[in-house]
Amino acid sequence: MLLKKIDTYHIVWFPTHMGQIEGAPSNLNESAHRAARGFVDRVAIERSGDEVLDNKDPPTTYNELAKNFCLRRQKYPPPHSKLNRPQALTLRLLQVGAYPSPALLHKIYPEIQTSDTCVLCSDFASLEHMLWRCPALRVHEDVTSSRWDAALRSPDLKNQLWAVQRAHDVAERQGLSVPTWERPATC
Repeated sequence: MLLKKIDTYHIVWFPTHMGQIEGAPSNLNESAHRAARGFVDRVAIERSGDEVLDNKDPPTTYNELAKNFCLRRQKYPPPHSKLNRPQALTLRLLQVGAYPSPALLHKIYPEIQTSDTCVLCSDFASLEHMLWRCPALRVHEDVTSSRWDAALRSPDLKNQLWAVQRAHDVAERQGLSVPTWERPATC
């Protein structure tokens, strides 16, 4: 028979969350637990600017943890509660850059949207061009990318309505079928 070297192994069992036991090797379960907790910021949730929200009751259930992760990744505010459903949908489409533009519709439906050019200036009609880059629109209004981005990131009803109305108006000028909604009076 072949001679084998006999290795001796010792198994150290640590009950879950028992902490360190004196005289025993370091508890790797506790080390893993501390590392995992480091990925979930249970003390504070950082917001834009200097605003920090203290979280007195740390999330413990699946729902709470999922909501916590979702809120921390949120780039844009939700639509204001006074926006109707089509307006809220329009705002969300604008926030993710999926609002209909001649260029986008031409890629998806080339047989229906036969051209990807702007009807006002004959340039490539991307969403950005349609909303603020078109020179034909800049004559009448002063809309910049920073103003547009600020409106999409604002939780304020007035800013959200401005963005939705602006998108609706320029889409109609381009001859696009846009989500139908009634224009609200004023805020």
